[in-house]
Amino acid sequence: MRAPIDLHATSWHGPLDLSAAVRAAVSRLGPALPGRVRLECHLAPDLPLLEADRRQVEALVAQLVGEAAAELGPRGGWIRLETLSGVLGDAFLARSEGGPDLAPGCFVCLRVGGGATRSAAAGQGARELAASPRSGAVREIVSAHGAALAVERGADGVPRTTVAFPPAQRLRAARALPPLPSALAASSSG
Repeated sequence: MRAPIDLHATSWHGPLDLSAAVRAAVSRLGPALPGRVRLECHLAPDLPLLEADRRQVEALVAQLVGEAAAELGPRGGWIRLETLSGVLGDAFLARSEGGPDLAPGCFVCLRVGGGATRSAAAGQGARELAASPRSGAVREIVSAHGAALAVERGADGVPRTTVAFPPAQRLRAARALPPLPSALAASSSG
């Protein structure tokens, strides 16, 4: 079920819409998911663009979903994928892998979490995903993209893995790269 991640393939980092990359990964994953696993996608429109390798981001999504499905076990449950943008501060960055090296500010985030369905959890207590990526490949992709990785509980008590990517405009400024072409810059503001 898990997609192999080739970290040694030629990599091309360019402007990337995270929601579109998640949508593409999910379209390929859907048929491979066990019937007992329900995938929920909450993909934000008009996110700032990332400076990222599309294949690696799609592989990251596949790996996180695969790990979440394995964690659910034979009883099944649900996996939620979310994309969003927001300001992350020192507290989040301090408790995340890769985060202490990043400055607080706007990030584009991918969150993966889930738990057992009510019918699967009946009589056994609510089993939740540990949401803890065990894969070194996940950590390598996160690191290669200058992102932060954290596992925490949301306000609803459900554990989530959050990958926080700096938007392309911020990353380009930090790396002293030329600005995005004006048409792309306009679509990444917001």
